[in-house]
Amino acid sequence: MTHLRQRMQEDLRLRNFSERTIRHYTHTVAEFAKYFHRSPDQLGPEHVRTFLLYLLNERKLAWGTIQGARSALKFLYTRTMKQTWFDQEVIKPKVRRRLPTVWSREEGPSARFLPITLFFISLIYSMNFGISLLRAVTLI
Repeated sequence: MTHLRQRMQEDLRLRNFSERTIRHYTHTVAEFAKYFHRSPDQLGPEHVRTFLLYLLNERKLAWGTIQGARSALKFLYTRTMKQTWFDQEVIKPKVRRRLPTVWSREEGPSARFLPITLFFISLIYSMNFGISLLRAVTLI
């Protein structure tokens, strides 16, 4: 194990990262070094960008995996090697948020069942209230 990898694992343990995260970060950094056949301390922002594009375009990994790889490399450079991170060269991917599903009147719950639903909700509520009232009376 190289000195840099051991130092990174120690830094991750000091920050109380889980063993799974430590394995993932270590594997990502090892893969990064193997891709360029050089130590990460000899690589710069253009290498990080090229590696992330390799993961996206050639390996066709999911966005979550690429974000995890980016986080691993950022931790290596900022925490372990005490360098500044390359914010301009290595852009953080945009978070894709799913929009909620909006139902039309025809697709949504039918209005004709609303009074029945409200009746059963109030019935169940009153039954629970009655049971708790009986419990309170029997305890006195």
